[in-house]
Amino acid sequence: MHTHQGLLSLKAAMTITLLLINYVICAPTMYTYHDDNGSEDQTKSVHPLLETWKNAWKQAGWETQVLTLEDASKNPLYAQYNERLEESKSNNIIDLPRESYMRNLAMATTTRGGFYTDVFVYPLQKVRPEDLDETGQMKFPNDGQMTFHDGVAGSAISGNAEVWDKLNHHLLKSGMEKYMYNSLSKLPVDAIKYERNHLLINVFGKHDREICDKASTKFIVRLHQIDLRVMKVRPMKLPLREMMISKWFNFYNFVCWEKRIQASQLGVPFNG
Repeated sequence: MHTHQGLLSLKAAMTITLLLINYVICAPTMYTYHDDNGSEDQTKSVHPLLETWKNAWKQAGWETQVLTLEDASKNPLYAQYNERLEESKSNNIIDLPRESYMRNLAMATTTRGGFYTDVFVYPLQKVRPEDLDETGQMKFPNDGQMTFHDGVAGSAISGNAEVWDKLNHHLLKSGMEKYMYNSLSKLPVDAIKYERNHLLINVFGKHDREICDKASTKFIVRLHQIDLRVMKVRPMKLPLREMMISKWFNFYNFVCWEKRIQASQLGVPFNG
């Protein structure tokens, strides 16, 4: 009797362990980057964005990880990058322009490379089992080639560790302009795969009842200040902007992911 109970207990323990292991590995990781050593204004403006970014990606089925300067400093190229950036201070490569270089160094220190988005980029698709590889991480598009999912902007990127490392070497060799976009233009033609996998939509007005259909083939939505100007959204203070983004994402989750009600049945704007 005791042996039988012992076997049952062992079987139960193994089952629980397997479930825990599966739970741990089934969520892929979305990375972003933040440097607390930036200017005070830059730091204050990013922290509220981080929480909104984390919540959105977690709702979509991702784990989130914020890389920092400490991660970037572990890259063997860090000393050369830092020296080059110090030399380029006259070009005003500080705050966000500097972070755009440091984030690449940090991403190259991760185990397998991975998916990266800036803090103003939000998901439009939930993770599906078929999207994951045997380790529970998101499968890379284009066989792991460096891929920009928002055209040339580079605010949503994926690639394996090898191509992140190659990108860093390319940038170091080609020279560092104030804006990384200009530096990227000097790279070999085949260094980056550019895709337009982002949705251009104004989330600050009446909610679009056709949003689920429009977003069905897109990966992300960008809500940078530049995007807001294109949308002709009036300037607003950060707390209000973040509140409205969170409210819109709740609407999107409620209608497109949970499908608790058809968008066509909603009054607009949505007040859920």
